[in-house]
Amino acid sequence: MTVGLCLGVACGIEGTNAWEVVRESRQRRDIHATDIGRDYLITMKHPGGLVDVGAKIGADGEIISASVVRTGRRLMKGHVWW
Repeated sequence: MTVGLCLGVACGIEGTNAWEVVRESRQRRDIHATDIGRDYLITMKHPGGLVDVGAKIGADGEIISASVVRTGRRLMKGHVWW
């Protein structure tokens, strides 16, 4: 999660490689690069599925907070009889 969170933050910082990848991807899908605002989430794929990561960035470019949205996954299935 640490790397994913850092990558999510980098996607909002203009000039980083991650920002360029997101910008080019959005251009191919005809979404304006400015649609990544100062408070955003992007969806990333990883071996276990998908995760939403992003950040809140101040007007001066300072990172205010980073965020990650995870959903629970089933770890076990069982039945209880009583």
